[in-house]
Amino acid sequence: MNKKKCVSCHRGTFTIWTHAAAAEAGLDVDQGQLTAWVDWSFEALLKKNDKDVVVTTLNLDGVAQMLYATLALTEAQTTQQNQLLPPLKAGQQDNGSWKPAGQLPSQKRPLPEIVYVTTAWNRWMGDAAGFNDAVSMQALAFLKSDRDVVSAESLVVQLVDDSGTARIQLVLDTILGEQNDNGGWGWIREQESDAMATGQVLYARSMQPRASEVSPAVERARTYLLTTQTSDGPWEVKGTKKNKQDKVQKTATY
Repeated sequence: MNKKKCVSCHRGTFTIWTHAAAAEAGLDVDQGQLTAWVDWSFEALLKKNDKDVVVTTLNLDGVAQMLYATLALTEAQTTQQNQLLPPLKAGQQDNGSWKPAGQLPSQKRPLPEIVYVTTAWNRWMGDAAGFNDAVSMQALAFLKSDRDVVSAESLVVQLVDDSGTARIQLVLDTILGEQNDNGGWGWIREQESDAMATGQVLYARSMQPRASEVSPAVERARTYLLTTQTSDGPWEVKGTKKNKQDKVQKTATY
């Protein structure tokens, strides 16, 4: 917030999402600080940059994340949320997809896969915030084709975005079958485990039928997370960008 003046890349939006979810779950959260983060983020997204371009049009991933992150908050944010939904809709491409923004195109996976994951998250988060059927169906048409993917996140978004379809069990069996011996998953499939990929898999699994059943795979994943959390709270995660993939990176850690 102070140095980059940026909302997205996991940090600002995920800080708000986690604190809002914690508050909704009854945990003790500094509501004044949370409100300040939300107000700053909305202002940052809705302003114009030094080239007289509204930031929302350059940061649609952040827009979708902010819409979803603030759903559990008070009605005071409703007006601001309504200002974010139109540019997210307008940013949809003719083929139903959204272009990944910011640092996302430089991730360590093929660009078509990055576009696929961006579209899946934006469609799912936008739906939760009030997309109309036309926008959502156009995105689904882009997403429905089979494709080879290298990241566990690409399997995760299929579980999150297509709950209830016949393909779900196949995808779930695939991702559970790729669990590493230590209980985790790698962000790139079948590579070294990390907390981000493992958390994403658990999150997607929690949205499936019979999610309340704690399977051996879920128990091993929880154990992996419990044993890899650092003493001051976070999990250290290596970067998802090609040039940061061999070292712990703050954005991935967030």
